[in-house]
Amino acid sequence: MSKVRQRNNVSSKTADSGIKGKLAAPEAAKKFSRPNFTLKEIRDRIPAHCFQRSALKSLSYVAIDLSMIAGLVYFASNIYLMPEIVQPFAWVFYWVFQAFVGVGIWILAHDMVFLPYTRSQLTGKKEQVEEMYEGDEPLLQDAPITHVFVLFLMLVFGFPYYLLTNIGGNSYIVDGKPYKGWKTSHYYPWSPLFEKNQFMGIIYSDIGMILWIGVQVALGLKLGWQVPVLHTDPVVPHLNNDEWDFMRGALCTVDRDWGFLNVFFHHITDTHVVHHLFSTMPFYHAQEATEAVKAFLGEHYLKDDTPCLQALWKSKTLCRFVEDEGDVLWYKY
Repeated sequence: MSKVRQRNNVSSKTADSGIKGKLAAPEAAKKFSRPNFTLKEIRDRIPAHCFQRSALKSLSYVAIDLSMIAGLVYFASNIYLMPEIVQPFAWVFYWVFQAFVGVGIWILAHDMVFLPYTRSQLTGKKEQVEEMYEGDEPLLQDAPITHVFVLFLMLVFGFPYYLLTNIGGNSYIVDGKPYKGWKTSHYYPWSPLFEKNQFMGIIYSDIGMILWIGVQVALGLKLGWQVPVLHTDPVVPHLNNDEWDFMRGALCTVDRDWGFLNVFFHHITDTHVVHHLFSTMPFYHAQEATEAVKAFLGEHYLKDDTPCLQALWKSKTLCRFVEDEGDVLWYKY
């Protein structure tokens, strides 16, 4: 079976489109250089024990997160006992921190080959997710309220829709037939995102997701309903054709220090570069590994301490599109 991956044109502009735009990070584009080291040379800088895994230690983090979830549920179940004036604030506290812990559980699953990690693991080296940009610029496109609305849609609905339809990802041609839309879904076992020997893994993952959604629906009916910038930044290039390889692609991400959220998120935010370079490394060694390679990577190590919401705003307003032509592409706005 022949499989061809094509660049998705909805997220880029050609020279004929009439939209030239401004470089979001002209200094980064000017200083860009190709790495003169290998992945093995990076690995050699990391202490060997950082690659050693412990099932007991890994599961201890799961136990801690599940304990926090249980504690927060207990807290929520007693909110009705609080003074009425306090209850709305207590619910907000519960929603926010339960979300933080829930994201941490997802990150552990991502690292420990639980269900959500399966499809990320299988597709992570095949996909290059690019920001969508299409059509002429409407009058209110740059208005702050427009950016806020688009960010809301992207964060609440965008990621689930991406998983369902692979929107913004690559289109595929398999045996001469184009695959796009739901046929490239992360939940479709016959999707060209996956190899034939991964078919049953996707089936099992789908079953697990359906069961988990059922649990969430049941809890929602019983208890009531409660209501990602590591890869997108002006200084992150997009690599095409011969410019891309695994190591250079892995370096196209940014470490971001989000303060106390790093703890809830098991430091995947401030050690994301190492996470991509060595995805089998236990997350609890990633901080030490990051410190070991930062100096060696030099200018190829990208780190940004911009506060979370400000970084999200910067990425949304400055990282609008990339050109179609060229091998090293930079975000424009």
